[in-house]
Amino acid sequence: MKNTSRFFSFQWIGTMLMLVGLLTYSGCSEDDSNETIPAPTVTTTTSTLSVEAGSELSITVALAAPAGLKELQVTNSLSADGNASESYTADQTTASYTYTFTPPVTTAADSEFTLTFVATDQQDRTSESLVVTVTVTAPTATDPPTLAVAGEATATGERSGNAEFTLTLTAPAGLKELAVTVDGQAADPVSLDGVNVGEYMYTFAVPDTAFTGDTYAVQVALTDQQDRSSDPVDLTVTVIESDDLLITEIDVNGTTVKRLRGDFEEDMTLDDGPYLIYGAVDVDAGVTLTIVAGQTFYGQPGSDADGIMGNMEVDAGALINAQGTATSPIIFTSLNELTGTASAPGDWGGIEINGIKDEPDAGIVFAYVQINYAGGFIEFTGDAQDEYRGYEALDLKEIGSEADIHHVQVYAGADEGIRIDGGTVNVRYLVAGNCLDSDINWDEWGGYGQFWLVVGQQNDKGTEGRGNRGIDGNDGLNPQLANLSVIGPGADTELDAQALRVDDDPVFRIYNGLFAEWPDDGIEIEQEGSTFTADLATSQGVIAYSYLWNNAGGGEENWKDEGSFFDPATNAVFANVVDAPIGGISPNSWLPTATQATDFDPATINEWFEAAAYVGAFTPDNDWTAGWTSNLPE
Repeated sequence: MKNTSRFFSFQWIGTMLMLVGLLTYSGCSEDDSNETIPAPTVTTTTSTLSVEAGSELSITVALAAPAGLKELQVTNSLSADGNASESYTADQTTASYTYTFTPPVTTAADSEFTLTFVATDQQDRTSESLVVTVTVTAPTATDPPTLAVAGEATATGERSGNAEFTLTLTAPAGLKELAVTVDGQAADPVSLDGVNVGEYMYTFAVPDTAFTGDTYAVQVALTDQQDRSSDPVDLTVTVIESDDLLITEIDVNGTTVKRLRGDFEEDMTLDDGPYLIYGAVDVDAGVTLTIVAGQTFYGQPGSDADGIMGNMEVDAGALINAQGTATSPIIFTSLNELTGTASAPGDWGGIEINGIKDEPDAGIVFAYVQINYAGGFIEFTGDAQDEYRGYEALDLKEIGSEADIHHVQVYAGADEGIRIDGGTVNVRYLVAGNCLDSDINWDEWGGYGQFWLVVGQQNDKGTEGRGNRGIDGNDGLNPQLANLSVIGPGADTELDAQALRVDDDPVFRIYNGLFAEWPDDGIEIEQEGSTFTADLATSQGVIAYSYLWNNAGGGEENWKDEGSFFDPATNAVFANVVDAPIGGISPNSWLPTATQATDFDPATINEWFEAAAYVGAFTPDNDWTAGWTSNLPE
């Protein structure tokens, strides 16, 4: 009987030995295969090079990687800018690579630096480093650079635009840069990297602060790679007119301000101030400029001649919608308020709003607005240059009756504060004071006015009006005013200042006025050319239901009437009261202690007027200046 168990044991052992052998053979074959694929290599024909400073060196290396090339890295010990790399695809096993580098012309002669090349294959194995030593030699002597103007040495450019010049560049040692000075001050050099010798277009950037007619003296010199300079050439840039609007953020004494230059040529809303009015800023016809409550505008100090003085003009046919509130007014003031310099009348120009003659001008809104320290210089008007013409702080020109203008204050204007020049605009709640000419002035105006406060401190007239007869043949055009408080600095003040002057064929009506505390005449009227009668219905000049006291010491000096019209008898007819002070009114106070009632309610003139049958612009419990005005006397 056979021993089958022994047979199966031997058979099992043999099978296992065969399996172990196969596995061992398989593993050994894989290891042997890897060992047969060489690592990558980088080679070249030399290990040393020399190059002139400022000249280009070139070296070609050979790469091999049986497992496939992946990447080459080049490290430059002289400059990190000279480091380089190159990538390859998996099917590339050989390649050549040419490396170029120009050591700076300032590199010391006989100095050395190294170039290190390392290749990586697809199995992330790296080659041995190929190190090439480079010796730098002194540059070969060459001619210095030359520079010439190929075309005109003068050019024009708009503000914030460019002026261009064609230059001819020559530099045997290589181009480096153009050194530039502007009006004798060094400017940033112009790099010529990548520029070839020959003709080159040099561009001068005209500053955004430039004005039409400004000139810039520009001097340019060419520098080569050996830091040698050519003789300079002189260029002249003249600024030509540009009306494009430019808004630039600038820093003024730690405050970021948006500087406005040029014209508003499309509708815009200003709601993210503060802003700086720099030079003439116009709102063009057909454009609406909206100003949100609480915005502050600074006017650039200067003069009309130097071109930088801030001035804003709203053209006829344009609209301004400046709607402040009683708690968040819109403020226009001097930039000196930011710089720490003392502000003064005439620091900047002012605001001019133009309407279209004989049009209603609906859409113009100017409400709860302050204008401070405006009225800047325009020109001298006297031979001794002791008199000059300036901007009005606020000039309302030919504006129609549907414009909405109210709650406006002007303070410390160098010329007239508020000027109403023609038109039929209606204005109420005006405050003006400390202007060097009249605080409020009207000229050939035929609108309504109510609730005006003038607090004169250093001006020559509180209010002033000029006649309206013969305006385009319209004899019926005349202003009608009610509830004025025109309070001077005190009758004993050494100023030649009066409360109201009306002249030049005057046609006007004033009701419920208060004129007090002026050192010169209270009211001066030149009647020539007009017909004054003691009849409220027919007289071309009327001052009625008004109080005058303590002007030039009182008495007859309250009036200065060339026609001797406002005598006691006439005052009785017109219900004027002379030398009867109203309690609470003084150079520093405009609120009466009690309401002084009259028999005339201006609401009977026209529905535009508010009911106010009392003298002056205030009642004891209604100070409408509160919250939105500033700089009023205390």
